Amino acid sequence: MPVDKKLFSTHTLDAKTPFEILIRGHLWIENLINQTLIANMADPGALDLDRMGFRQKIDVAQAFGFITKEDGVALRELNRFRNRLAHDLSAEPNEGDLRNLVRLQSEPVL
Repeated sequence: MPVDKKLFSTHTLDAKTPFEILIRGHLWIENLINQTLIANMADPGALDLDRMGFRQKIDVAQAFGFITKEDGVALRELNRFRNRLAHDLSAEPNEGDLRNLVRLQSEPVL
């Protein structure tokens, strides 16, 4: 599936804070997972992806071989990190969190 690299760059690289980069990146990944699942469904109406959580979508994508086990692990960690930030008003991304995400990444994105 083609990715609008200019729009991706605008949304992520032009973000003002690491928190914004993380949230926007998470949204982009979820959108790409949704597109991948829909493109490969025999009956896209059978699953309501809007009601599924991010982790469930990652589980389905991994189960059908659309992402590797390693990428599934990294994406679940990204989701845990995002959830921690989203549910704690004082939380901020720290250097250790970011290093852990980079360590889990199997290859560069885009």
